[in-house]
Amino acid sequence: MHLMDKAYMRYDEGVWRVLRDEPKFLQTGTQSDRPIYDRNIDAPFRPSELSGRLKRFEWLVEGSLHRLEKRGKIKEVRGGWVRKDK
Repeated sequence: MHLMDKAYMRYDEGVWRVLRDEPKFLQTGTQSDRPIYDRNIDAPFRPSELSGRLKRFEWLVEGSLHRLEKRGKIKEVRGGWVRKDK
């Protein structure tokens, strides 16, 4: 493994941690003006949401997402990115 690969892996760990440990559930409806979430379906994260959580530029987060996709950890779906194990 090259030195840059190790550096990218450490840098991408923040994005992977959010995608792995902080699931975003799909809102299926509302009841009394409160949202109802389906806990079985992970909603995709948009790069802008991830950049806000991590306080990084959006283009840096997009680079991390593409590297994680190459490693097989995540996949791009319509509307954003999700973990591949789902």
